[in-house]
Amino acid sequence: MNLDIAVREPEILLRHGPLFEKLSNVAWHKVAFILCWEGQSQASTIAYVGLVAFGSIWLALGVMLAWSLGATVFFCAARERGYPNILSTQVLPGRTTASNAALHALGAVVRASMAGVHVFIFACASNVFLIEKGGCCKVRGFARIGVLGVGLVLFGVSTAEHMLRAAGFSGRRLVQLSLIGPFLNVPYRVMLSAAVVALVTSTLNLVAL
Repeated sequence: MNLDIAVREPEILLRHGPLFEKLSNVAWHKVAFILCWEGQSQASTIAYVGLVAFGSIWLALGVMLAWSLGATVFFCAARERGYPNILSTQVLPGRTTASNAALHALGAVVRASMAGVHVFIFACASNVFLIEKGGCCKVRGFARIGVLGVGLVLFGVSTAEHMLRAAGFSGRRLVQLSLIGPFLNVPYRVMLSAAVVALVTSTLNLVAL
């Protein structure tokens, strides 16, 4: 028996296996972009609470509004250059097989855990109202505007971009509408952070008594 062939055969099989082919097709720079963006998102959440707790509401409002506007411009520019939005990414397009279905489900779980389960559910559910259909009634049009308004208030940059793109906006118009989001979302998140800080402070004072 040729030992060299015996040693190299598993390596050859691995390189030509389906898992290796899928991994070799991954755009790792786009994966890095998603991880960095989600890291930025988590850092902004900490910044909201920290600025309110150790600064003031007005300081948090000014700093986070500038942060959010800058993040909006950066994210929209990156999307125009082909970088992904984790809420819009289709993990496994193509043939439906048992292995692909399992990996697709796993990918959905990973995306939901990174973006936030509530954000992921809202983004998926909102597509029903946002995708424009010919001859749609006025009720559907009002629902579309309502969903966009709620999303822009409650959620951040990536959710706003996802919703506006799903609604059919692109290019400069998408950026212009996305820049409305920070003026709605930042005050909401500052007030929410202030409520959290007040609740924690009150709880600690009660415990200290």
